[in-house]
Amino acid sequence: MKDREAGQIRQAATGVGLNWDENLRLWQRDKELWLFPVGIEALIGKVRFSRLGIKLAETHNKGYRWQHEAVIALASPDNMNAFELTPQEAEEWYRGRDVYPQAAPVADDVLVTFQHQPIGLAKRIGSRLKNSYPRELVRDGKLFTGNA
Repeated sequence: MKDREAGQIRQAATGVGLNWDENLRLWQRDKELWLFPVGIEALIGKVRFSRLGIKLAETHNKGYRWQHEAVIALASPDNMNAFELTPQEAEEWYRGRDVYPQAAPVADDVLVTFQHQPIGLAKRIGSRLKNSYPRELVRDGKLFTGNA
């Protein structure tokens, strides 16, 4: 990937709170963006890998669709667009529902956190946070016990 393209992707990622160090390099395959360890590059083409790297995002006409796994692994909870959920809001989030916080965030795209840990990305639409939690991870029932 060209440095200019990689710089634009890194800038977009930083805007939503995703950061990585120089030990990871961006690669693109079709519409998928991946981060691979720099140290493994010498082995690519020589050794066959079934799973390698972190799928960062998929490209689409309006930008990037960041992958949940990359958000959890690379997001910094002290990002200026981080938005902390209450335990009740976090339960709604993990159930796949949109969240209606008491005070809506200022930014349109926010890094959602619970107990200062990243749990996903959301888009602010009016007074609600549009849930982007992967449907296959959604859970019902009691999620937290005790004082969360």
